[in-house]
Amino acid sequence: MGKVYIGGQAVIEGVLMQSPTATALAVRVPGGSIHVEDFGHEAPPPGRNWRNWPVVRGIWRMWKMFVMGMRSINRSAALAFPDEAGGENSGALTTVLAVVIALAVFIALPTVAAGYLASFITDPFVLNIAEGLLRLAIFLGYLWSVSRIKDIRRVFMYHGAEHKVVHCYERDMELTVENASGCPRLHPRCGTSFLLLIVILSIVLFSLLGWSGAWYARIGLRLAALPVVAGLAYELLRFVARRESLFWRVVRFPGIQLQRLTTREPDDGMIEVAIAAFRRVACTEEPSIG
Repeated sequence: MGKVYIGGQAVIEGVLMQSPTATALAVRVPGGSIHVEDFGHEAPPPGRNWRNWPVVRGIWRMWKMFVMGMRSINRSAALAFPDEAGGENSGALTTVLAVVIALAVFIALPTVAAGYLASFITDPFVLNIAEGLLRLAIFLGYLWSVSRIKDIRRVFMYHGAEHKVVHCYERDMELTVENASGCPRLHPRCGTSFLLLIVILSIVLFSLLGWSGAWYARIGLRLAALPVVAGLAYELLRFVARRESLFWRVVRFPGIQLQRLTTREPDDGMIEVAIAAFRRVACTEEPSIG
């Protein structure tokens, strides 16, 4: 029997893990203990459901991942720092602000900035490529900048712990801190690789949209095309992650290397938290793990 797909993400002082039938959040709380809870799992849609159509499933799952990610970050912050946590409304406001800021920085800003090049560059294709390269530079610069922030580095350490534990499971090793600590902190199915694929595919696909002189029209076109780009990126990542030939390893290489910015080597306590979250979801798939 093949391995069940289990993945996760880092949160504040913890890790979220998800399998086809369960989702669990594990957080290191004040006092040093590990709090583990089931976390609002939604069963996957049946096989013929429209949410399983190629490309569409990527759009749907990206949105669900984003919503789940924001909820888990808000919940983990409330558990890790109970005296500082805001209420449910503040969590909803944070989610809205995160969407607006992300769209402004990664969609609107490069589009508007590239518009100033129209006085020197008349070829629409070249303008679109210039915009895409600017977007890529902003994305890489953003990741580098946040990786320098102390609190974010702790989140990235938990990200590394999550990858190590998943690798440990996929290699049929016993789930222990010692075994997991020896596994790689980089993983081919990481969300970092997914985001890089979105940026790269957007360079190609947005170049097919032409170049409108009005900045707001360009932004509108890109926002409309973004879900399609994300859906295609999801399908490509699924395809590439399962291939082990030299060619496909080369294709995966940039996304995996980018994880050197978004992951850090975790300490044993962080790996312990990741194992706790993993065991909570894995026991529903393979009872021997729990």
